[in-house]
Amino acid sequence: MSYDYTANADGFVAGRRKGYEMGFNEAVSRWDPALKDSQQQVEQLTAELRQVQQQLAQAQEEIAKYRHGFNSLLLITKCTADVLDDTPQQRIKAISAFSHLALDWQKQGYIRDTPLNDPALKERAPRLLGQLTKWLNEAISYAKQATQGKKP
Repeated sequence: MSYDYTANADGFVAGRRKGYEMGFNEAVSRWDPALKDSQQQVEQLTAELRQVQQQLAQAQEEIAKYRHGFNSLLLITKCTADVLDDTPQQRIKAISAFSHLALDWQKQGYIRDTPLNDPALKERAPRLLGQLTKWLNEAISYAKQATQGKKP
């Protein structure tokens, strides 16, 4: 009887093992396509991520280029402003041209706001904007006095 019991137990274990193997193989066969699909999605997302990273790098290069250009314009403007500070008549002409051109460019969409109200300029060149605002107020005062017949 012990032989029968051992054979029976061995058969049970073998059957159970075979059942596990069959179950495992069936699970793998069901999940294999899903895993392959997931792998394809991961590869696709990885490719898209690389593309976005390249676009980001290009955008950062553009930002750096425009930032340097912006700083160069600020330098030119500051030097021009220093020269105009010594000549009041030329300053009034320059402020008048500046005001008209700024409003025209704003209407055409070249700038988002007049330079005196631009947040980037307020952050990067507050002294320059202060000087331009002072000159603009002087030009307005001069124009008011001229239209009222008074000498400035």
